[in-house]
Amino acid sequence: HIAYCISHIAYCISHIAYCISHIAYCILHIAYCISHIAYCVSHIAYRILHIAYRILHIAYRILHIAYCILHIAYCILHIAYRISHIAYCISHPYRCIWHIAY
Repeated sequence: HIAYCISHIAYCISHIAYCISHIAYCILHIAYCISHIAYCVSHIAYRILHIAYRILHIAYRILHIAYCILHIAYCILHIAYRISHIAYCISHPYRCIWHIAY
């Protein structure tokens, strides 16, 4: 009878140890799942930010091209203004000299 009790106590102790190790495994598995979810969320956030960066980069390039076009247009208009001013001076020399003097 004593041997049976001792073996039953040993069985209970081993069963408790098994339960503790199983709980520890479950905790580690939950921690792994949480870290995996965090990794997935961060990866998705990285992808979204990367796409946003690409869109902003394209928008920057488009705005830069628009700026260059407007700058060229400004230069052409400025040259046209200068040419018209020279033509005015040639056709109205007295006014042009007065304009330059004052």
